[in-house]
Formats: sequence, structure tokens, C-alpha cells
Amino acid sequence: MYENVQGFKYENATQGRKGNAITIGTGEGTCDLATAITSKPIGLLLDEPKQNETGSLGTVRGKVYQAIASAAITYGVVLTATTGGKFVTIGAKATTLTTTLEYTWGFALAAANDADDLIPFLFDPHEMEQ
Repeated sequence: MYENVQGFKYENATQGRKGNAITIGTGEGTCDLATAITSKPIGLLLDEPKQNETGSLGTVRGKVYQAIASAAITYGVVLTATTGGKFVTIGAKATTLTTTLEYTWGFALAAANDADDLIPFLFDPHEMEQ
């Protein structure tokens, strides 16, 4: 059975917030804030670590976590990461092929009215097709 992961060293200088989107860090056992659609999803913060502190991550695919909205979000839409480890509605994939991998992170299970709203979020990360 999969469980949430504890003990990742949080690298970002900005203190983490519960519900931040988290990606792999620069070294083994490290993590950082996700900042774009190209950030590889590994989980959502379950606590609020400062730089170089250890944090706990929600990493279970198909589990509901709290996520921080970057703007208003409609119920049921597919979300991806954006600046500051927040979540945003995903736009259409470009029609041209790209060598940069892009990721969806999951689905909004409630609407967000404003930036920084916490919403229930179904963590279900996927690489977008080229």
C-alpha cells in the first residue's frame, strides 16, 4: 500500500505552504516548489517547511489533498503547476511537437474563487502526450 512520504529536504528559499505543488529537487532526497507545466509532479506539501528543513509530501495517486489555487478555478477542470507551487487550469497543448515534457497534476474537486484559495484536489499526475 502506498503512503505519504516524509523526510524530503525542502530546497526553496520561500517557506512551503500546505497544498503547494512539489517537484524533484537538485539531489537525491530533495524537493522544490513546482513552477510550471514542465515541473515533474511528485506530490503536494502536507506541512510548511522552511528552506533545508524536511517536509512531508502527499504522493498517493488517486488520493484527495488540499491544493493552493493561483487564480479562480472551475470545479472539475484539469490542473497543472504554475509559479510559486500553486495550481492553475491547464490550457490546450500546442499543436507543434515539443521535446519538453509537460504534466497534468490532477482535478479540481471544488471551485476556487480567488488566488490562494485551498481546494480539494484529486492527485492524478500524467505526462501530456507529445
